[in-house]
Amino acid sequence: MERIRGFSSLFLRPALGLSFLSALADRFGLWGAFGRPNVPWGSFARFVAYNAAEVAKFGVELGKVLAQRIIAELESKREPTLSHDSSSNNLIRRYRKLKEAS
Repeated sequence: MERIRGFSSLFLRPALGLSFLSALADRFGLWGAFGRPNVPWGSFARFVAYNAAEVAKFGVELGKVLAQRIIAELESKREPTLSHDSSSNNLIRRYRKLKEAS
């Protein structure tokens, strides 16, 4: 078992560190321009633009899922079990109370 730990310390940790540094170097364009062999990003601007688009897509999809849950809770006849953050739970309760009063 001690031999395995020695192996991981000696070879695997530096290999993992170098792979992270290589990915970082690619994002800063040190490995060359986009489109060359083994250069997936080529510049930090391409990396940021791609990730901004992906984060935006994730936010939209997450919003759709949350909206479906909240709409069901807003329109249900019975008092739903709310499992959101306290602010969202309070807003849902307030909406339901106002809806009942009208």
